Amino acid sequence: MYILARSLKEATEFLFAASERVIILAGGTDLMVFNRDLIAQAEPRKNPILDISRVAEMRNIRLENHQLAIGSVVTYRDVLLSRPVQRYGLALVEASQRTGSTQIRNVGTLGGNVVNASPAGDALTALIALNGEVEIVYGQEYYRQNIETFLKGPKKTGLPENHLVTRLLVPIYQGYVGSSFYKLVNRASSQHGLAISVVSAAAVVRLSKDKSHIERARLVLGAVAPTPVRARQSEEILQERPISRDLIKEAALAAVQVIAPIDDIRATATYRREVVPAIVENVLNHAIRKATRSS
Repeated sequence: MYILARSLKEATEFLFAASERVIILAGGTDLMVFNRDLIAQAEPRKNPILDISRVAEMRNIRLENHQLAIGSVVTYRDVLLSRPVQRYGLALVEASQRTGSTQIRNVGTLGGNVVNASPAGDALTALIALNGEVEIVYGQEYYRQNIETFLKGPKKTGLPENHLVTRLLVPIYQGYVGSSFYKLVNRASSQHGLAISVVSAAAVVRLSKDKSHIERARLVLGAVAPTPVRARQSEEILQERPISRDLIKEAALAAVQVIAPIDDIRATATYRREVVPAIVENVLNHAIRKATRSS
């Protein structure tokens, strides 16, 4: 059974009434790859497919209550064209630029990337650095969960069956704030989006009024653990200390302690450990440079 939802109310009512697991279709770029066998084998009265791609309420990006409210079926292309995200969530823009091909960016959704829960999900790494939350609805009940705790492992989240992610919420911070994202891949830089990350990193920093210290930092690494992971020791090293090359290097070296990489077809665990410090230095320096130009 295939259902095309025309409104959020229609989608939530269908999910609430369903007695079997509903397969939710948004952009389909992950679903059609990982769940195509499940879709092909779905019984007519079981595992209905609910298409939410036309739900207008979930396609908006707006500023709301000192946060970016991003509908879960917003595409990567929508993010790239959004001035609010460019201003307040540049790391997410950079992650979207490096995700997939033009065709994938035109249809792939941020909500789908979050629910897919890939350890190498580029948008996930950026969203966690930006302290993002998911807004979830079941029936008429709405609740929120931090994306960092929402992710439980590869392809695993804390989303109960037939609950729907409606929006992604990113807080807006005042002052000298900058964010950045970087991914290392095994292809030429011109084709970054077509390759899955070997290692990725996202950083958000807020500087002191005189721009000499980092008041607060968030640093997240992707593709080096079962989920994107916060480098909390590095964040503590950076806090309230004068900005210097030595400080950035110290924080970058500490980031290695939080990762748990594996060998796979893209890289060895040893290689990932070796490149993490350089990637962290890169992303922190870019975030600091952007923060000095913000206000």
